[in-house]
Amino acid sequence: MSTVFLIGNGFDLSCGIKTRYTDVYKSYCQILDTDSELIRKFKNEISSSLSCWSDFEEEMAKYASTFSNESDFLQCLWNFKKYLIDYLKNQESSFWERLQDRAIYFKLSEEVRRSINFFYTGISNNLDYEISRIVDDKYQYICFNYTNVFNKLRNIDYRF
Repeated sequence: MSTVFLIGNGFDLSCGIKTRYTDVYKSYCQILDTDSELIRKFKNEISSSLSCWSDFEEEMAKYASTFSNESDFLQCLWNFKKYLIDYLKNQESSFWERLQDRAIYFKLSEEVRRSINFFYTGISNNLDYEISRIVDDKYQYICFNYTNVFNKLRNIDYRF
């Protein structure tokens, strides 16, 4: 029997990577000198009540009716998309910089390895025995993260 692990944003968060929506949008909504009037207005409008990704999508749908043309809507959407991509790349780069500290790397590596290899243990003696008979140590992963950290860590450390 193979085991499939679903890896979500909780993995990045537990690695100290700031990938919560609130982290992104608070930073995005800061007005920059380089922002056009359209982008400034957009940031001010959407910054009022956002706490999760679905809020952003809902606000975009509501705000779409205020645009005079499709081009303005797309400009705002692309502005956010570019910001999000750059933000996530910066977060990922900061993570890799922290990981240069070998002690941090080995602590993280060991925690992930233990979490995966001992996932089934400690449930109950009967279940531990039954599961050990059917688990073939073939692990598969489906990663839903915003960053590539988990996938890169798996490639670096054969124990994952």
